[in-house]
Amino acid sequence: KNLHSHNYIPSVISGQQEVSAYGNQGEGDEGDDWIIVCEGEYWKRSDRVRFKHVQTNKYLSASTKQRFNQHNCPHCPIQNDLEVSCADRADHLA
Repeated sequence: KNLHSHNYIPSVISGQQEVSAYGNQGEGDEGDDWIIVCEGEYWKRSDRVRFKHVQTNKYLSASTKQRFNQHNCPHCPIQNDLEVSCADRADHLA
């Protein structure tokens, strides 16, 4: 599966742009394209990086405030897992 996003289905918890796994054996579409954004000119091992979705210009995001639970996903096999979504800003980059 490929890391995939699109701007027409909001995530169920935060309402942000949904991120999912899509495609089979490397096959997918333009929603699978991401750019690695570095703090500097090059990606150094100690630096933070962000993944920017090419199609929508939003950034891969996860927060401990957005978790799957019995209220928002009853009987879901991913209880207490973080929601992964896309956000407008890359807050941790200079």
